[in-house]
Amino acid sequence: MVTLRDLLAAIYGALRLARLDPSGLAFFDNTEESFWRSFWAAVVVAPGYILILGLHLIRQPEDDPFRYLAVQSIAYVIGWVAFPLAMVHISRLLDREDKLFRYIAAYNWFHLVRTAILVPLALLSATAVPEGALAFLSLIVLAALLMYDWFIASRALEIDMMFASGLVFIDLFLGFMIDGVARSLG
Repeated sequence: MVTLRDLLAAIYGALRLARLDPSGLAFFDNTEESFWRSFWAAVVVAPGYILILGLHLIRQPEDDPFRYLAVQSIAYVIGWVAFPLAMVHISRLLDREDKLFRYIAAYNWFHLVRTAILVPLALLSATAVPEGALAFLSLIVLAALLMYDWFIASRALEIDMMFASGLVFIDLFLGFMIDGVARSLG
């Protein structure tokens, strides 16, 4: 269970990371307990995810909304565990197992910041914002989020630019795969 103190420390650490301040990593313990506790972030950001799904259903009604929501819920869970699971193995290859727990804790809790950015973007998509402007804004947001992922990986794991870029690519690839399968099933 995550305590209010843990939650506030994680939020503060994530906000420091959002300012590209590597001292934000100090708010995430490098322990197995911190690793597992960070998955509570999935519970904290779930309302934002549900709101995004609801906005999608309003904009593009599905033939079977219950099936869509079930598939998206499963994809949500898989999305939360796929990259950390891959990182268990990748961290061994990079000889960074000793830094894995802090990295995943920071990575998971940073989803609070990510969701705080994506929910307003989803709300904009439900308005009369021109499609081209929304696509451009979405591209800027994606680039910024990828840069944050790179920053957190490079600082938390103490790896060079190329390896951090590779991790961001793996994370992005897994996300696209999970989303693609979910879309084909939904």
